[in-house]
Amino acid sequence: MDAISGASVVLDVFRGRPGSFNQQRQSFGRGTPSHLKPVRVLDERRNPAAHVRFLILGPRLPERLTALLLLIVAFDALASNAVGEMVCGDAPVTVIGWTREDAIEVCSAVQASLSWLRTTELTLSDSVTIRPLDDQGALANTHRLGRYDARTKEIQILPFDAALKASVAERPAFGVPMTRDLWRSYVAHEMAHAVADAYFPSGVSHLTAGEYIAGVLQLVVLPDGPREEVLENYRKLAGWESASEISAQYYLMAPGAFAIKSYKHFTALTPSEQRRFITRLTRERLSD
Repeated sequence: MDAISGASVVLDVFRGRPGSFNQQRQSFGRGTPSHLKPVRVLDERRNPAAHVRFLILGPRLPERLTALLLLIVAFDALASNAVGEMVCGDAPVTVIGWTREDAIEVCSAVQASLSWLRTTELTLSDSVTIRPLDDQGALANTHRLGRYDARTKEIQILPFDAALKASVAERPAFGVPMTRDLWRSYVAHEMAHAVADAYFPSGVSHLTAGEYIAGVLQLVVLPDGPREEVLENYRKLAGWESASEISAQYYLMAPGAFAIKSYKHFTALTPSEQRRFITRLTRERLSD
């Protein structure tokens, strides 16, 4: 039995089933000091996964001691896979509350995003925090995978495992199954909003311009193979003919197609034209 499977078995002992912790306390009799003392240990960095360890003191109950040791090993294995906080290299971006694997993937997407955005003369001016988006937040959000809050400078992204399940339960994004590469592209999408937001005039709607930049970046950071797979699903869709065609209405009706048309429009421009167009978006915006 591995540590994680063992944890689920041992947890049954303490979840109100026959022989549960409360029932075992009662078996000692009134006034008798219990040898079972629950101790709650919380992650110092507010990791959302709080771990509860049951310490058995004294020589009694050897079977529970064996079960307890298995539980502690399992929880330690889970804790070792968690990172309270991680700073993404030299970028002012902190990821909080992720598993180690997801945190590394998030920071990888952050670095790729900032590198490309610098080529368009957009740089991150404020510190940004990236946290997991929980199921309730995903249901309340227009975009089930992620969002950026300009007021708090916080990005929330649905963890990869949850995003993978969602792509199976519903029509997957861009018509392809969720992968790590595609998941990182959504981190990049929200990073584009976090960076570009500082360049737009305050108090003026910039939905269309922001989504253009975010859509382009999302496709740019995808490796060649996954990007070609996505583009193949939209092979008959042309890029925008001109900036006047780019509209909020189109984005709201078909956000995936909007990103594809934006990417095709942008990559048809020369590098100097690309920089000028991004500058135009941040200064003049587009019609919302």
